[in-house]
Amino acid sequence: MEFRGEYGNAESLALKGLQYMHQAEKSESSYKKAYSYFERALEIDPKDHQSNYYVGLMNMLGYGREQNIPKALQCFEKPGMEKDPRALNAIGYIYHSAPEVFDKDSAKLNLFRGIRKDGQKALKSFKAAARYGSVNAKYNIGSLYLSGDVINDPEDKVEFSFSSAYEYFRQAAEKGHTLAAYNIAIMHFTGLGTYQSCSVASTFIQHVAGVGQHT
Repeated sequence: MEFRGEYGNAESLALKGLQYMHQAEKSESSYKKAYSYFERALEIDPKDHQSNYYVGLMNMLGYGREQNIPKALQCFEKPGMEKDPRALNAIGYIYHSAPEVFDKDSAKLNLFRGIRKDGQKALKSFKAAARYGSVNAKYNIGSLYLSGDVINDPEDKVEFSFSSAYEYFRQAAEKGHTLAAYNIAIMHFTGLGTYQSCSVASTFIQHVAGVGQHT
């Protein structure tokens, strides 16, 4: 209750955490301060969306602390996060990036602990995230079609396909996703998954050059 008196509520604590998270000069110290505010917000309201997402993100990426993928997944899968596109996309990323059942990489196994790669869960989470507006999820679905993985989803079988990848990259690029726009440029330049057109490729490349780093 003391936090309520000092900072008002969970929302104000989360906003304070965001200030440290997104300040111009990021450092290990700023990440640690951000994390502490998100944790304190969750002590007041365990269902606070912003704090759950950022605590999950920081554990997933190792910002301000040691990477802890299981804790990140726990945050993303908390009740109330089912419609958060950022959390859903992160869940998909974890299940896509996790080690295979017979993977021998000890570092990767220690990082993910008991979590194993699950293409169906990854695809389901990416699709849910895309439905709720995640542009990154559309890009990730496009990437699945180029991964070489075969995913037998009840609604849609995913296997290597330039044309299917192009369609998702196109949708993401239309919403401002820079890496997707770059892929569209390359696919038009080479004629992979779509018609070959140097002029279309040039348009997208110029856009990417003007925007810079991926959104």
